[in-house]
Amino acid sequence: MPIPHLLHQMWRDESLPERWATLRNTWIHHHPQWELRLWTDESLRVFVATHYPSFLEQYDGYATPIMRADAARYLVLQHFGGVYADLDMECLQPLEPLIGGKELLLPLEPDLHLQSAPATAAGMRRIVGNAWMASAPGHPFWERVITELRARRHMPGALESTGPFMLSAVVDACAAQPWGPELLPAETVYAVTNVDNEWLAARKPGSAHGFDRDVYSIHYWDGTWWRQKAGQTSLHLLRVGEPVVAGHLNEPRAAKSAARVGFTPLVSCLMVTGRRRHLSRLAVRMFQLQTYEHRELVVIDDSGQAPPADWGIDEDTRVRWITVPSEGKPLGALRNLALAEARGDFLCQWDDDDLSAPMRLERQVLTLFSTGADACGLGRLQLWWPTRDWTAISSSRVWECALMWRKGTIPAYPELRKGEDTPPVEALAARGRIALLDTPALYTYICHGENTFAEEHWLSLWKVATARRTNRAARLHLQLMQGTMPMHEYLVALGQPGLEKAYSTLPAVVPQSHTSVQNVEAGDPVSETLPAILIATPIKNAVPFLERYFQKLTVTDYPAEKLSLALVASDCTDATVPLTEKLLAEHASRFRRTALLQRDYGFHSTGERWSRELQRQRRSILAHARNALIEEALEDETWVLWIDVDVLTWPSDVIHRLLAAGRDLVTPHCVHETNHGPSFDLNTFVFRDAAQRDGQKHLHDGIYQPPVGVTRKYLDAFRSQDGVELDGVGGTMLLVKAALFRDGLRFPARPYRGFLETEGLAQMARDFGVIPWGLPQVEIIHP
Repeated sequence: MPIPHLLHQMWRDESLPERWATLRNTWIHHHPQWELRLWTDESLRVFVATHYPSFLEQYDGYATPIMRADAARYLVLQHFGGVYADLDMECLQPLEPLIGGKELLLPLEPDLHLQSAPATAAGMRRIVGNAWMASAPGHPFWERVITELRARRHMPGALESTGPFMLSAVVDACAAQPWGPELLPAETVYAVTNVDNEWLAARKPGSAHGFDRDVYSIHYWDGTWWRQKAGQTSLHLLRVGEPVVAGHLNEPRAAKSAARVGFTPLVSCLMVTGRRRHLSRLAVRMFQLQTYEHRELVVIDDSGQAPPADWGIDEDTRVRWITVPSEGKPLGALRNLALAEARGDFLCQWDDDDLSAPMRLERQVLTLFSTGADACGLGRLQLWWPTRDWTAISSSRVWECALMWRKGTIPAYPELRKGEDTPPVEALAARGRIALLDTPALYTYICHGENTFAEEHWLSLWKVATARRTNRAARLHLQLMQGTMPMHEYLVALGQPGLEKAYSTLPAVVPQSHTSVQNVEAGDPVSETLPAILIATPIKNAVPFLERYFQKLTVTDYPAEKLSLALVASDCTDATVPLTEKLLAEHASRFRRTALLQRDYGFHSTGERWSRELQRQRRSILAHARNALIEEALEDETWVLWIDVDVLTWPSDVIHRLLAAGRDLVTPHCVHETNHGPSFDLNTFVFRDAAQRDGQKHLHDGIYQPPVGVTRKYLDAFRSQDGVELDGVGGTMLLVKAALFRDGLRFPARPYRGFLETEGLAQMARDFGVIPWGLPQVEIIHP
């Protein structure tokens, strides 16, 4: 039976985000005669209940939405047949030549994905992807998949229980069957990998592309269930050469702040050139394409020749081309000439044979604005060997060629012929602060055969690199980059075959999304203005508290449709998990969504939980559990409300009162047994002496554990105040702006300045510039 011309896609409701509506339009454009179905959470559940009633209990019981989405796509393909495609995929050409005469097509994911930590831990030798699949209806393969879904129903991870790892296992088990699937090469539908998100972000869906003719789609790997949110860049801050802060830079927020104060310093890009005219032209071109406006390019050219007129430099006042006599001066001396000519407040190296992406200057300027560091570097670069057809991601260090620094922090270069930029950068790192962005796509470091360093240097970089691609995989990567970088032109400049000319333009028509009329009419105008909140609770052996906990949640004075609920059960030895599953099923309709994660950390101590000897291990595990909720359960909510399962009671309007404080991290006063009782949550505190803090003598097992009240004051000492700035917070109840977690804030599982878990979170938040806040007069009660 052939594969029908029917495309299935899925979303939570009928109102698609604009980006995914645009991507969906590419499928509509290339398949005008096909039937396209958009399944919603509601219609999928009706489908499962109608056609697979025996599977409904398992379907409803999945801990996360992605597990239900995975299972649903298999059931839909078995029942209807057709093509399934994730919404974050772009169609490049009609599928008929690919699916014609076939019954079951499953694509392999790129080999690069086998280098990921989950794939390595699982011992995967190949990964069969489930973001795109094509099948005839009723194919026997899907019965095997459903059987495997049942067998893996209690596995906690989506990859293993319902996703590509599970699908790969079924494919392997069916290898000898005559009806087994035909496995497509990864490039057929996954021409780019899940580490290419920086390049994909620069591509406009539906625009011209230069991919080979056997590439049918691009997967953008948005991964709403696993990937960090857009606009957040990994960042490390080094002080005297050592990392002191690790987190994420919220670039959209930083851009707004910089614009508000008019932060637009002049950036001087310093380039030395001479014998590599064929390459320096492209370096100049990438300077001209930079998105940061207030910039200049200072070029010291010792070739003795003026630049060709057709480079357009004479008309570009931002480029100052300075020709000096060809006297054989060392590279360090020429760099010093460029330093002397620089007019900018910020300076950066601009090598004549490498390529900087258009956003490089803008993002480094924002980083210096946000961190106040002396310099901004890139922790990793993209490596490219044009003559070998190799690309890779470098190891992590401060790369001199990609540095931007404040004027004066590098006073001069030693007059060396090579390696001249290493000593001043090492000196800067030893005495100052360097912010490192983890954005390899911003800089392409190129081995072209005419480099200052010999081939051995480049081979040593390749040996320790990651994301190594060769031949076809590397070529596909260049085709993706060509959208914003002159990869074709660089190849031609080296006398190499160029890339295929871009083709397949597509009108950018975005279908209008819509919401059902009844949903709009039923909406509560007041509740629509309130933010969505994820209630997050770690539990362990919690049977005595669970029913009271759920009862308290149901009487909380906050719209249920704005509340999601996620719990993580770890190391339970009683009936906590089945009881939680039962209560979640009973109360699921009261929340936007619910989730239950399970973890086994192997921690089963019989000692007193408050023992000093247990604190580091116990709180480290609790930090891991809390971080699991952030990383796996947080979706589109604006806030996360942490509530301990054993809290006795709280005011019904406590969420409103916490929000009204107007703080990004705020906690109420948890008291013992009765209103106005003594403070119970002693992790919420203010240092008695801000300078002395807890003192080294109270450091035990790597964390501060002072006796109660000796170095800290608790909220019962501030009862006359509406609010107080805190040095530590506890987790009995804690409201945190979700954007902080998306920016990289976490509960430290290792000592952070001598603090763990919630106390460590408070210290890290302060380093992020966020002040934890306590409300002494808003009381919750702990037994």
